[in-house]
Amino acid sequence: MPLLVIGGWALVIVTGLIFVTGGSFAVGPQSVGGTVLAAGLAMPAIGFAAIVIDGPRLLHGRAVRIGLALFGIGLACASASAILSGASTSGSESVATIGLLFLGGWTSAIGAIVTALSLLRAPGHPRTVGWVFLGGFGLCVASAVIAYGLGAPAFGTVVAAVGGVVVVIAGMAVGLLAIDRGDDPVVVAA
Repeated sequence: MPLLVIGGWALVIVTGLIFVTGGSFAVGPQSVGGTVLAAGLAMPAIGFAAIVIDGPRLLHGRAVRIGLALFGIGLACASASAILSGASTSGSESVATIGLLFLGGWTSAIGAIVTALSLLRAPGHPRTVGWVFLGGFGLCVASAVIAYGLGAPAFGTVVAAVGGVVVVIAGMAVGLLAIDRGDDPVVVAA
């Protein structure tokens, strides 16, 4: 199941590449970009659920599991919102779809922050992943300051894109941590 986390984040990168190359990017399953995005959000949600249920010892802490659970729930809500908005035949978004997206976004953000902060408390690779998460978040915050505070929206967009890529890489690294079961006593004994 950790491969779902890695694969899902890879699909988020593919979605970004579709957007950058000018490909179809309508929300929901009406376009290639929307379908890839919905799958890219759903796959890590399922993978995080699996890690929460049966994660390796590196990810055993209660705070890490709560953070990953919130992160996964938020991604699932955002994915469901994308699918529902694409299925809408009227072309206008319903209040429920927008609410689901809003709830999913905030839940994901809170879950990612809880996950990052709890990973910082662990030694070794988890701490490194926590710092990468926080670095990506920092770049995203800095992009808003650059775009609106300094009046350089083009440079702020570039910084935001780099921050987003860093956060996605950290998300993939969580999947790699879940695969790395070298310190798990069950694996060592086997």
